[in-house]
Amino acid sequence: MEKKILIINPGSASKKYSFYIGDKEVFVAHFETENGGFVVTWKKGGTEEKEIINEFDFKKSATLLLARIKKEGFIIEDSEIDSIGFRTVAPGNYFLKTQIITDEFLDQLSLAEDRATLHVSGLHVELREISKLLPDVKKNSVSDSTFYKDRPDCSKNYGIPYSLATELEMFRFGYHGISASSVVRRVTGVVGKLPRKMIICHLGSGVSIIGVKDGKGVDASMGFTPLEGIMMSTRVGNIDPGAIIHLIKNKGFSPDELNIFLNKKCGLLGLSEISDDMRELIKKEAEGDIGAKRAIDTFVYQIKKQIGSLIAVLGGIDGLIFTATMGERSNIIREKVCDGLGGLGIKINKAKNNDTIGKDGLINENDSSVIVAVVKTDEMKEIFEEIKNL
Repeated sequence: MEKKILIINPGSASKKYSFYIGDKEVFVAHFETENGGFVVTWKKGGTEEKEIINEFDFKKSATLLLARIKKEGFIIEDSEIDSIGFRTVAPGNYFLKTQIITDEFLDQLSLAEDRATLHVSGLHVELREISKLLPDVKKNSVSDSTFYKDRPDCSKNYGIPYSLATELEMFRFGYHGISASSVVRRVTGVVGKLPRKMIICHLGSGVSIIGVKDGKGVDASMGFTPLEGIMMSTRVGNIDPGAIIHLIKNKGFSPDELNIFLNKKCGLLGLSEISDDMRELIKKEAEGDIGAKRAIDTFVYQIKKQIGSLIAVLGGIDGLIFTATMGERSNIIREKVCDGLGGLGIKINKAKNNDTIGKDGLINENDSSVIVAVVKTDEMKEIFEEIKNL
């Protein structure tokens, strides 16, 4: 009898589900916000169906998912599901490994929620809901930070007293490791080999620029939480701690208010004061909007700066890989990022770049000393591969 496995990638603004029978992904559901409302996209085989739902259905997405896979005939009873895998984004040494979700895990997750409320709460809510619906099914956590477990110690530290950092577990854990692992697994099939010194640009609503050497994570732009690094759709990214103190003194932010502000009101949205959607900003920039141009220019500049930093850490670069929604679909952002990097051996072919939208492909010039490519990430498949034999 082939195993039936459910994979869940929970978030506060979107939730993804994949259902596997044996080694085959047979059904996908993506719940997300769109134009101020809520939608779910169902995928089965080569067909796709989008459905408008209400906020209650969005919050109870797991219930809708189970009903739908029964309707499709993949299961008759809930007990037919053998196991569930969750993507876990949480700061702390406890979460640096794949593990069965136990009461101890849930206790540790509650502690982590205090450290990174907005990034852990989605997982916590989903776990509670799934535990009610499928109490007897084995649940597994797959860490989004395991990819960096062999990184140098010096890349993990902040310049605070080490005893305090140890007490509070304030280290640079890095995230989007599941995505990076997927890219490492797939890149050879796209470019013909595994580039020894590789930089992965995971460009989505969250952004990570990741240094990889011999297939292992060396460093990444995100740190203690997914708030650090490149500015993102609504996250501030790197900011001077003195600026945070200044905000608190002048605007009277409480810790919770500051958390929401830095995670939800900044980044592309805050700098443009228009939108957090890069597609909209590109359109507005073409129309001459100053705010859109400011946001895009700053975003691209920060990515270039991080690429340069990682080239120094890696001691060179053999491959530059774009992935995730923006990295896979936005030829414009890829061109902007690579513009001016010819001195580093990074040259893209405009026609190849423009033709590679939402698909794998090489986009570098023939005389580029660095491989430049688009490699589609598949985090759900990566989670499945991690837990299928547990």
